[in-house]
Amino acid sequence: MATLIAVYRNLPKGFLRLTNGSNTRLREYKPCRGGSFNILANERKAIPGSQAIAFAVPPGSSRSFSTERESPPKSLSFSKINFDDLEEKLNIFPGGTLIIRSDHADRVPGSVAQGGDAYMSSEGMYRHLNLLENLVPRTVGLNEAGTRLWIDTMFFCVSAMLSDEKRMVLNLGQRVPPVSVPMPGQARSLEIAGRIDYTALTMNFHEHHSFITNSLFQFIKRQDPSGLFVTEAKQEEVPLAQQVARAVAEMYAPAKYLKKNVIRGALTNGRDWIFLILYLNEDGGGGTYLQSRPIELQVSSSYPYSVLPPEPDIIAGILAYWMERSFVDLDENDWFYSSNELVAKSVKL
Repeated sequence: MATLIAVYRNLPKGFLRLTNGSNTRLREYKPCRGGSFNILANERKAIPGSQAIAFAVPPGSSRSFSTERESPPKSLSFSKINFDDLEEKLNIFPGGTLIIRSDHADRVPGSVAQGGDAYMSSEGMYRHLNLLENLVPRTVGLNEAGTRLWIDTMFFCVSAMLSDEKRMVLNLGQRVPPVSVPMPGQARSLEIAGRIDYTALTMNFHEHHSFITNSLFQFIKRQDPSGLFVTEAKQEEVPLAQQVARAVAEMYAPAKYLKKNVIRGALTNGRDWIFLILYLNEDGGGGTYLQSRPIELQVSSSYPYSVLPPEPDIIAGILAYWMERSFVDLDENDWFYSSNELVAKSVKL
């Protein structure tokens, strides 16, 4: 049985708007006997998954009906964001390059030592990566499911690198509550929403149980742990650097929701990693981001295949360091420095 959802009396004309977010259709209705409009819920079938919203035009009105005046804020999913969207709709622009420090190789032994003899220490990480290289065909390793095997291995190693006082919680496919952001040059706002592929949180050991049982973003906002936001590359044949826009959007939404001015993250296909820092503008609308060059895992050319050092240790070391400093700017002890520092130094000279 159809359900009555709206009744309008004593009006000469009415409209029903059916929308599912990407498609909108209007239907005009003449009044029933007595001047009423009976708009039924089964009209929603006109557009699958749509919601019905009823409108009426008052007597004597000469203006045409406009859906724009009544429409809700536009929405944009992470998965659909490209570089044009990033700049034109979110007001986010590239702001420079993350340059790995020249002494990064000297930091590797310290990074290796952090894992000690834990289950997934540096040694265990290489053993597992070598297993994957000789177990999972490379054609499979390029797809989404295969990519996660390599990403998971890196995070397992990172969890072993934390100090005794720290613990880690790894959330996969976590939904960020929708956030409204201003659109450049427009009075209307834009709603962005979606899922973050990897949210790696770190907290004191006595807080660990709480995060294991509840890691919703609402809880994260109240507890304010440190964390890192990592995007998995979804387009197999598209170069990694051309997928950065979606990764930046996946950082922008939690930064807005958690009210952070700086946020760190990464984009990876499992074998190659691009590290990112996003700085939000002071007015809350948009920002700029720094992007590193890809750090690529190197694999032996002869069978049986093996992953070569030191790139896995470098990647794990960066992830561990960044995870505890996700919401602060670069410092002199970081693995990277900004290309803007070089510009500033040259200006002084």
